[in-house]
Amino acid sequence: MPAQYVKPYVKTNKNDYVDAEAIAEAVGRPTMRFVPIKNDAQLDLQSLHRVRERWVMRRTAVINQIRGLLLERGITVRKGRHYIEAALPGILEDADAKLSGTLRLLLSQLKAELEQTALRLEEAEALIEQTFVTGRNTMTSDVRIALSKRRRMKQRERAWLTKAAKHVSDEEDHQYRSQSYPRPASCAPAAIAVITATATK
Repeated sequence: MPAQYVKPYVKTNKNDYVDAEAIAEAVGRPTMRFVPIKNDAQLDLQSLHRVRERWVMRRTAVINQIRGLLLERGITVRKGRHYIEAALPGILEDADAKLSGTLRLLLSQLKAELEQTALRLEEAEALIEQTFVTGRNTMTSDVRIALSKRRRMKQRERAWLTKAAKHVSDEEDHQYRSQSYPRPASCAPAAIAVITATATK
């Protein structure tokens, strides 16, 4: 059962006994919805997606470390995996680059790790594609779960860009209005002077 469906039946502070009692009470409800048990193929696919996600994170960490090491030596590389993969061999072969032997060794090891990670990712993606072709019905839900993170990330990125663009537009509009239409001075002192002069007459 999903944990959020059991939580309303927890009566007091959380402990093992109270949790077991809440589960026993929730499982007896006639309208309770249960999580379907995954078969071996679905569990294998889920494990494959999790391992692939860890490899992607590892590849990103290696790329960031390579860029950081090069930046400390005054060598800048544009952000992006493809730019690092294209520029790193030339940097290592360049004898004029002011790189120590230790740094060249570390960069070579990181380059080898990057290539091994890329090979593992290719194998994982091939397995995912093969599983999708052979067992489309059993894998559809897992594919949606795996791709939902990318979709949510793109949605958050688009929302942030839209918000930033709106903020810049509002600031530009405010500056334009303040320059084109200066705020008029208050007429209260002049009105008070006229009223005072009239009253004294």
